[in-house]
Amino acid sequence: MTHTTVGCLKGRTVVRQVDEGRRLGLEADAGLLGTAGIVIELDDWGGDTVVILDEHPLRGPSYLLHNTVTDAVLLLRGRPMVQNLAKLVESRHPRWCTDQRRWSRACDDTI
Repeated sequence: MTHTTVGCLKGRTVVRQVDEGRRLGLEADAGLLGTAGIVIELDDWGGDTVVILDEHPLRGPSYLLHNTVTDAVLLLRGRPMVQNLAKLVESRHPRWCTDQRRWSRACDDTI
């Protein structure tokens, strides 16, 4: 369990599922806003990896008010989160750039 503070919100995140190297399922509790389920999956895609992020409300007001607008907000928040995750991984694990024939922290065709 991890305790977090974002602005004035205090919460905790609990690991619910683990398939090491493939899938991580979390439940994030945002106090008065309710809880959300977050699943991060990694899939092979040729020589690359695709990251799938699924986040949805489970309980509380965020669950009751869940609609297309809240999905759009989650999408806007999720895209930068996945891009930051990609930068972090690529900075720690360089890959071979076939078109440039060198090891690189990021190839020209990355996110």
